[in-house]
Amino acid sequence: MPNDPTLETTLLESTLKVYEAEYRDMVESWRLIETKAQGSIAVANIFIAAAFGFARDITIATNWQTRLALDSALSLLVVAIGLGLGALFVRRVRSPLAGRQILQMVDDFLRVVTPQDRTIRYANLLRDQIGAWDSSLETFRRANRFKGYCVAAAQVVLLAVGALVAGMVMWEVDHR
Repeated sequence: MPNDPTLETTLLESTLKVYEAEYRDMVESWRLIETKAQGSIAVANIFIAAAFGFARDITIATNWQTRLALDSALSLLVVAIGLGLGALFVRRVRSPLAGRQILQMVDDFLRVVTPQDRTIRYANLLRDQIGAWDSSLETFRRANRFKGYCVAAAQVVLLAVGALVAGMVMWEVDHR
């Protein structure tokens, strides 16, 4: 059974389909991560606009704790925007096999295949395609991991800013 050429090609064909499906999933993850990055940037910008509105009321007499909290919040917001932009930054990823490349591989296969070695050469053709998909997907995995890290870090920073601003506002309300 392990030396069954039909079984080998069937398994390789199904493996190739799994790689293609994984690629579609990676592209969808890429899009979702970028959408979340855009949302993080938008939230940070809204916070910055609100901080400038709050800063209008700051005078020389405003205590140093409030000024420090506001400065810290603005600095963290810039960091959050930077992280969000880091996720959106254009990344080079290896493209999967294009139709033209597959056609070239098939043409090469058909040019050299004989009835005696057809099954072995077909299995090798499938393995070559799987290898190309695998290297392409690895670049997507690395890019998505980095993008995901940037978005997660931006969201943590935004939570910290939210807590800082909430604390600052509560402190100001209690001390006015």
